[in-house]
Amino acid sequence: MLFNTSKINNSNSPKAIATPILQNSLSYKGVGGKDALALLKQHASTEIGGSGLVGAINGRIADSKNHEYWAFYVNGKLADVGPKDYQTKNSDVILWKIEHY
Repeated sequence: MLFNTSKINNSNSPKAIATPILQNSLSYKGVGGKDALALLKQHASTEIGGSGLVGAINGRIADSKNHEYWAFYVNGKLADVGPKDYQTKNSDVILWKIEHY
């Protein structure tokens, strides 16, 4: 996870505060024979909803009130199967990004 470190001045001593920077996308290379969901879990902390959809990646929750969801792409194209069903190849580039409906 990325962090934003800023300094504040309380009293006379500056203090560093680390706050997570929530990202709207995540990308990684495929690994022959591993499914995209297993690889996602290796690269990031995740929350999976009861329906099996990815609800959050590295703390960034897809906000249904804002009509957001985590979209799953393979080599620049929206995947036509779920990440658990997609067996990656070494040449694949997997991308997850927040999309709106």
